Amino acid sequence: MKNKYLILSLLAILCLELSCSNDDDRVTSSEQLGLLKKVEGYLNGDPIEETTELVYDERQRIISIKFSQGNFLSKTYDVNYVDDEISTLSITVNFLNTGTNSVEVYDVDDQNGQIVLTSTTSEDKYVLTTSDGYIDSFKDYVDLNNDYYYEAVFVRGNNNNIDTISYFATTEFDSNLLAWQYTYSGFDSETALNSAVNPVFYYSHSFYDPFVGLALNLKISNEPPLKSSYFDGNGGYREENITAEILAVDNDLLKEFGYFIHDLPSNNYRLAFQYY
Repeated sequence: MKNKYLILSLLAILCLELSCSNDDDRVTSSEQLGLLKKVEGYLNGDPIEETTELVYDERQRIISIKFSQGNFLSKTYDVNYVDDEISTLSITVNFLNTGTNSVEVYDVDDQNGQIVLTSTTSEDKYVLTTSDGYIDSFKDYVDLNNDYYYEAVFVRGNNNNIDTISYFATTEFDSNLLAWQYTYSGFDSETALNSAVNPVFYYSHSFYDPFVGLALNLKISNEPPLKSSYFDGNGGYREENITAEILAVDNDLLKEFGYFIHDLPSNNYRLAFQYY
């Protein structure tokens, strides 16, 4: 399993901060558009230095995403549009405690449902298959020459709600090896919540980069699930992985979302949402 996702997913509760270079092109809060603006994380009632801030252009398109955790890590996704299409996606990772950083710039090519992101600075490559605005699979290549990759496969059921996310590995040792599978249930039909900031997906975020999908305006599930279960590669089953509940809704907008990680039974988590 890929350490770069596992470390980011399990050390931090996912968060976003968006920025752009031209303030005149930004959506402003006075417009009251109902676009997600900020997410703040809390643990046992106290803030945990994990926030999500989203900024959009004048056409209400995401132009950058910054995932950060206190003084430890920030990860920024900058989206560049040419006319109506995304042309490049830049991903900058900063480890704030060590001062190290990296920048990858990806050319984005949408080939009739298959979206290919090819790095201009390394051999990194992502391939997403999509249908009707949903991700069907997400391949992360680790060796292009030998066609080795990790792949997350998304299966949806009724009403385009996510059923399972399965994680496969193709390496020099195995071909299409099933490593993990997460199952989702308890869908809420009254609120909207993108899977990139839905904590029920946090553990599966180890297997793919959720912010790439968010930057490309893609979805995992129509309605947000409130429960996850999983099988590991050895056949072990966990009925309760993460469970969540809607705590507050105002004018049809989700304001507070609570969740419980069953491996951490003494902790109660909460997300608070603000909107443009």
